[in-house]
Amino acid sequence: MFYRMALQGIYQLSNEPYDFCGITIRPNCRTNDIGNDIFIFTRCNSENITNQFEYVVKRVIHNDGTIALSCGTKGVLDGVVVICGTGTISIAYRNGVGVRAAGWGPRLGDVGCGYDIGSRVLKAATFAHDGRGPETMILKELLEYLHLNAAEELIPWVYDKSSFSWQKIANLAPVAQKCAEAGDKVAIHIFEKSAAGLANSICAAAKRQGFKEDDTFDIVYAGGLLNSGVLVPYLNPILQAKWKNAKIINPDVEPVMGAVYLNSHLRKAK
Repeated sequence: MFYRMALQGIYQLSNEPYDFCGITIRPNCRTNDIGNDIFIFTRCNSENITNQFEYVVKRVIHNDGTIALSCGTKGVLDGVVVICGTGTISIAYRNGVGVRAAGWGPRLGDVGCGYDIGSRVLKAATFAHDGRGPETMILKELLEYLHLNAAEELIPWVYDKSSFSWQKIANLAPVAQKCAEAGDKVAIHIFEKSAAGLANSICAAAKRQGFKEDDTFDIVYAGGLLNSGVLVPYLNPILQAKWKNAKIINPDVEPVMGAVYLNSHLRKAK
């Protein structure tokens, strides 16, 4: 998501005059014309992206976490960023150097992401159906959400290889949200477990970077499950209890603005 939004932002910047942080970008201008570097982020081949935007992009920074952090810190690469959407990763930065925790993918233990929540929804539904777990409104809501008539129809829905994706499972998170908001204890427990797992990766990254419990630093949220506020009520209390002096930031700017913030900050630091 961050990658797609960044490219959309670059297209916008290349087609419309834009003024921000002392930078003026005009239609079809070259970076040499304005004397600045425009930074975007990607895990794709940087040469391909640079060629695609040869008149706009002069430098590419790998790792979307850098830009996500910059969205909250206005370009300062100090603090911790957690990205939580279909997957999740936490990165702690000090003096521009980052160390990570999680980001391995769902099969290698990433907890707290959309896929994790969706998987817990499916398990809660099947456990309730069989009597292996507590009763929950998740089963009824899940079947309605997927337009299925019986729990047994979940089997082909899940195991159909032609339609399987991590996103498909992550898309079940709204079922848990609806049930939790209605007071369903199983659904609330799903979010509590996911938030605890997410907090664990945040704390692990912070500790690896050397942050102490009484240090003052920023924790920046990024990704759909955090920007939408779904996990925030469950995650905030855990982090606030662990890092009393940390400032939690949920940015209200698009990722491309993080790139602009970063560029402006680096220019000032020269």
